[in-house]
Order: sequence, then C-alpha cells, then structure tokens
Amino acid sequence: MWWTAPAPGRLTPSAGEILFDGQAVGSLPARALARHVQPVFQDPYSSLNPRKTVGAIIRAPLTVHRIGAAQDRRSEVGSARVVAGDEICS
Repeated sequence: MWWTAPAPGRLTPSAGEILFDGQAVGSLPARALARHVQPVFQDPYSSLNPRKTVGAIIRAPLTVHRIGAAQDRRSEVGSARVVAGDEICS
C-alpha cells in the first residue's frame, strides 16, 4: 500500500481503509484520534529525552490533551509509576 501526505501530519491510504472504533481514520479529527492512538517507539534510547524526568514524560500526554486538573495529573502519574515499579525515579 502506498501512502501520500495531503497535509502535514496526516497520511491518506491510496487503497483500502483503516478503521478505529468502526470509523475511517481519515475522517476523524487529528486531535480526537491522538487521544486514543499513540506511537510506540521500539528503541527507547532514540525516543526518550534523557533531560526529562520519568514523571514529566508520563504527564505530557495528559497535559497536551487537557485530561484532569494539574493535581489530578500528578496523582495519576504517581499511581502509574508505582504500578510500573518506578517509585524511586523522579
């Protein structure tokens, strides 16, 4: 399948269809889609910024998508880090 880029950040398939929750991905607003679909980087050394803390990296999507108040985000990040076994990293 070949891809063409009609606008920055959006790709349009030249054939076939990609569905997410029963809707064509191309018809969904980019922001709405980004709340549910995130890239998964295979090489953490090239995808993670060593200057940022673990908490800042986990909190970034919550802040970008305006999920919860600042205090709620801090609480969620703390909970996620405990679950992941990261309670000693800052």
